[in-house]
Amino acid sequence: MTPMAEYPHVWQRATVILVVAVAVVFFTLPVWLTLVWSTWHDGQIFSFPPHLLPGPYLFSNLRALAGAANIWRAVLNSVVVGVVSAGAAVVASTCAGYAFAKFRFRGQNFLFYMFLAAYAIPGQISAIPLFIVMAHLGWIDTYQAVILPAAVPAMGLFFMRSTITQIVPTEMIEAARLDGAGEFRIVRTMVAPTVLPNAASLGVLLFSLSWSNLFWPLVVLRSNQMATVPVALVGLIGTYTQPYGELMAGAAVGAIVPMLLFIPLRRYFVRGIVINATR
Repeated sequence: MTPMAEYPHVWQRATVILVVAVAVVFFTLPVWLTLVWSTWHDGQIFSFPPHLLPGPYLFSNLRALAGAANIWRAVLNSVVVGVVSAGAAVVASTCAGYAFAKFRFRGQNFLFYMFLAAYAIPGQISAIPLFIVMAHLGWIDTYQAVILPAAVPAMGLFFMRSTITQIVPTEMIEAARLDGAGEFRIVRTMVAPTVLPNAASLGVLLFSLSWSNLFWPLVVLRSNQMATVPVALVGLIGTYTQPYGELMAGAAVGAIVPMLLFIPLRRYFVRGIVINATR
């Protein structure tokens, strides 16, 4: 009898641990290299063997980055856009998901599938008519031009509709209606607390998508004062030369902020994943 056949569970566990270790290295190594290379100048970044430990030039790269791209203003813009758009999207998705999950009205399935069909359309196709609308409203180079298009995401509607359908009992809602509770009160006091972990998971995901979004902000934002972090970093890229030290410092700043958001919300995020996996 071979050792693998004699101890099948040990080999299975070792295989799982090895796969997890490789996955951890695969996903964390780029982040670590970004943080490390943000502390070196351009010449040292491409040296061989590569630097794997932090260097002494982090603050000089940040000063150069602040002078070239106004990075701290870009961070503020990204935080405002991400928090407001994600918060509005979670509220709108919860209310719309509740309506689609617990109400019955004519054309319900048609409207729902129209939302899903809109989600399948690439953003590049709708960018031109959306830009024309924003131009007519006078919203070019404003916060609302970036926030409003992301305020009602079809993905959030689908996610919250599925969540409310499966974890919010219809009997509880009907009992509240018999007691005289209105729909907004039901959503505020019964539905929202029940789906809070799932809503927090959705909010973290939408904030991350907003934070890393480049295409639409690059279309509608014109000035350095309104640029988000991705737009500001793109503005550093030249035709023949690139300031890699400053770009790595900006990428490090752009990676740290979503991590800081995730830390206080990780409990809800994990609970939301567990609820979705076990129901």
